[in-house]
Order: sequence, then structure tokens, then C-alpha cells
Amino acid sequence: MAETAPAAKITAPVASVNSSGGPPETILFPSEYGNVTFTHQKHFERVNGDCATCHLKIFPQALEALNYGKARHRAAEEYKTSCATCHGIQGTAFAAERNCQKCHEMGAKH
Repeated sequence: MAETAPAAKITAPVASVNSSGGPPETILFPSEYGNVTFTHQKHFERVNGDCATCHLKIFPQALEALNYGKARHRAAEEYKTSCATCHGIQGTAFAAERNCQKCHEMGAKH
């Protein structure tokens, strides 16, 4: 029986390749709390292809690490920065508060 190599630990965001040449369909953000697969294509469609909605205002650089530990998560929600711009309490999308499994792969081994 052949051994399988252990999965490589992801340490930086990884974007999927879009075959149409557009923006990536997904971006995988590593997290010690369970990796987050950001559905870039859905968000892109929701803003009618207007990249300026998020870039450079909310996310200054593509594939920038979020460094979004628990304390930073709370700060982002309070100041409506990063993902919490829309996903904070009273935001325009579901609130991240107590909704970890909506974004994080729960139970992931790292």
C-alpha cells in the first residue's frame, strides 16, 4: 500500500485560476481557526464587476494576508474594516459574529 504525502500547510493566500482570464473564482486564506475559501467570483458579481468597491478601499492589495486572529476579527467588526465592512453586525451581508462555520472550514487539522 503506497503512502500518501502529508498535505502541505498553506501559509499565504492562494487564488484559483479563472479560465476566462477574469479575476480568480476563489481565494483560499490560511487560518489557524480553519482555512477560509473566499468566493471572489460571487462577490465580484454582487458588485456588478466594480473592483473599486473593495480594491483599494477595503483590500489595498490582492492576495494580501488578512492576519485576522480573533482579537483582530473583533476590531475589524467594530471599525468595519476588511471582511467586516459588509459582514459585521448591521452590515449588508450575514454577520460574521458567532457564524464562524460560514467562512471557516471547521474541524480542519493544521
